[in-house]
Amino acid sequence: LKCCYFGSGHKFVARPGARAPPNSSLMALSVVTLGVAVVLSGAGAAAEEPAVVPVVAAVGVPFWCHFVPERFQMSACHDHARDPHAALCARLTEHERARTPVCAFSEREALDFAYLSSAALCGSAALESWDCGPSCDNVPGMESVRRIDDHSMDAHAFVGRLPDRCILSFRGADGFDSWVHTLRSLDLRSLDLVEFPLCSKEGSFCEVGAGFLESYNALSMGIKKSLREIGCGKAPLSVTGHGMGAALATLAIVDLSREHFNMTTSYTFGQPRVGNEEFASAFNRAFADLPFFRITRADDPVVYLPPRGPFHHIGTEVYYRGATTRGHRICDGSGEDPSCAGQVDDGEVAALLLQCVVPQACGHMRYLQPARHGAMISQECRAAARGKFLP
Repeated sequence: LKCCYFGSGHKFVARPGARAPPNSSLMALSVVTLGVAVVLSGAGAAAEEPAVVPVVAAVGVPFWCHFVPERFQMSACHDHARDPHAALCARLTEHERARTPVCAFSEREALDFAYLSSAALCGSAALESWDCGPSCDNVPGMESVRRIDDHSMDAHAFVGRLPDRCILSFRGADGFDSWVHTLRSLDLRSLDLVEFPLCSKEGSFCEVGAGFLESYNALSMGIKKSLREIGCGKAPLSVTGHGMGAALATLAIVDLSREHFNMTTSYTFGQPRVGNEEFASAFNRAFADLPFFRITRADDPVVYLPPRGPFHHIGTEVYYRGATTRGHRICDGSGEDPSCAGQVDDGEVAALLLQCVVPQACGHMRYLQPARHGAMISQECRAAARGKFLP
């Protein structure tokens, strides 16, 4: 992506007179809502799942299937889970399948990346021994793990090697207080758009949130050094992250591709909007051949922030209304599909923020449940410090 230069000593500042997003009232409401959330953080009950919507790329399976070992499952667990696009995908070449989202997306693979995103919450000792509880147990075979940290920016990631690829995972929030800080960061820092001088067309510029770029730049050099040291300079490299970590994963794809790393299939979860529409268009064109899946949930407030205009989502959205048993929708690739997360209005976002005063009821914590065991943000590290907000 020739327009955008990240890391490697390149520093950018917000353009003088940079416009404020027209939907800044939503962000102001979000801050007020967060104030209420802090006061009420110990109260409330789990909310009901939203209503069923049509499924495009897969169908649901009976709820109980996820709690029965595979060797004991009845045929209903498999018949309902057959990919309705299997016949179409079988007729395509490997290259065509990689460019066709309904063929390239795999919920089983997405589960692995969800666990890898959660593992980024763990400390160095747990990661380096790959002994971080369910997040590590469900993705066996990880070697050469190294963690990269910048505590001044509260930015963290790890790299490692699996048998078939290298992994870069960015940490999201690690507790309720940190999660509240994440949303405040979306308001106070990342709404300052940063211009990329070499990406312009008829007076339009590629821009990303300044806070996102600052956090990524703090880790960039350490990430590239660690990847090369563990032999990932040429090997296939997948990137993942949750929440703020997902935003940094997007910037990493751009930066690492410029450094000639071999980028391959990547998944993010609960990703906020990273940049403006020009950036989204440039990203989508540059990585049209890269299977990049941005997984969202209807009840996750983070995916609706920062608000649209000038911010715009990137990549192929895979939209879940709730539990994995209810299926998912492969969205239209615009980034703002009105039949996916794009259908939620500003008033609903404020209600979702209030719902998150109960972490167990918050969609941001519940990606790919019940197929995934445990929350995205949970205390899973056997060798890490205790004291997080979830048991």
